[in-house]
Amino acid sequence: MYSQTTYRTRAIQKPKVNKYFSYLYIFGLFGCYASIKVEGLPSLSVFIFPVLYAYSLYIFYKVLLNDVDYFLKFLFFLFGGITLSSLLCYEPLGSLQSIVYLIFNSIFGYIIYRCYRINQFLAILLNVMTFALILGFLLLFVNPDLVIYHDPLERASVIGLPNFKGLFPHKIHAGIYNSIGYVIALYFYRKTEKKKYLILSGMFLLAVLGSGSSLAFTAFLSIFLLTPAIGKIRSAIGMKGLMVSIAALLSIVIIGYYLNVGAYLLELMGRDPSLTGRTSIWEFGISYFLEHPLFGGGFDVFFDDNTRSPANALWVLMEYYAAPSFHNGYLQILAESGLIGAAPFLILLFTNMYLVMKARNEVFIAITLLCIFANFGAAILIKPNAFFFVFLIYTTLLTRKPTLQTTKAK
Repeated sequence: MYSQTTYRTRAIQKPKVNKYFSYLYIFGLFGCYASIKVEGLPSLSVFIFPVLYAYSLYIFYKVLLNDVDYFLKFLFFLFGGITLSSLLCYEPLGSLQSIVYLIFNSIFGYIIYRCYRINQFLAILLNVMTFALILGFLLLFVNPDLVIYHDPLERASVIGLPNFKGLFPHKIHAGIYNSIGYVIALYFYRKTEKKKYLILSGMFLLAVLGSGSSLAFTAFLSIFLLTPAIGKIRSAIGMKGLMVSIAALLSIVIIGYYLNVGAYLLELMGRDPSLTGRTSIWEFGISYFLEHPLFGGGFDVFFDDNTRSPANALWVLMEYYAAPSFHNGYLQILAESGLIGAAPFLILLFTNMYLVMKARNEVFIAITLLCIFANFGAAILIKPNAFFFVFLIYTTLLTRKPTLQTTKAK
């Protein structure tokens, strides 16, 4: 399915990045430290991430090469607006703290762009995901409460068993991240090591199904339909035609939402037309954004357990449970940061989508599509210590001026 595209990046020799640094950082980006708890002590991330941030700054200082001027301008463009909106929110310190985390993650994205070739980076991802998955399966027998997601609405997984989240913070994250693991295993081993491919892909597929996330499962199926289709459409009508087609598709989805087409279809299928309360949350988010279009309600503090939090007005309306987010990453950044803060991130996202599709690396296309699709139903993209944000930074830097060498399909 996937063709291998390599990029001639200026991989540095000195200083070498400690291999455990990258593994530990990515393990944290997946949210796995939060699941490893000791009674009476804070999460491991409280102890580990400060060390990782300090090492990131050290490596960043050592790899100040040709692109650093561009990267610093890139950071200013990306975080200037959201910083301004955060200064004007009800909890500026909390919001600014989350922005600092995003900046460190941007630096990590820059480091892996400078220090790793594509296959090296993907191999690290696959190794971390495999370790997290195996450890999650082992803990299922030792301490099941640690790795089972207790759904507030008591919904079971697709295979009829309790929702398996493993070491990930939520069943949605478990389903999406294990989908990525399946894609990378397919890329590396489908043609070369079939036994390893069957074992790994079987484990990842079982974890996707066992997560109980319909969003992740739908996204998982969609990327296998859309990734080959994008290549054919791009060849037939070019990149401009492809981007126009994507824009038209997004417009149809938005118009369909306002016309309640989705609710009508869900009723025909016997499903909850409110998507277990999501539509009420989205309506509140849209209303709040229209009332505060420029600066929003505060990045990453909108849903804080605080009497001044804007989400208090939403929780009064909830019929199901107190939502921790808008369950839509695009609406989340608009409501939290307004146009001033959200516009640079949305520009980055669409630029990234264009560059990745133009670069013809189908693994990156598949992961990008998975991210874009899943972000419609969960706020997973622009969050502190979130893997997809680092992936967005990495692929944008990598593909903006690539030298491509396409090899035979695997």
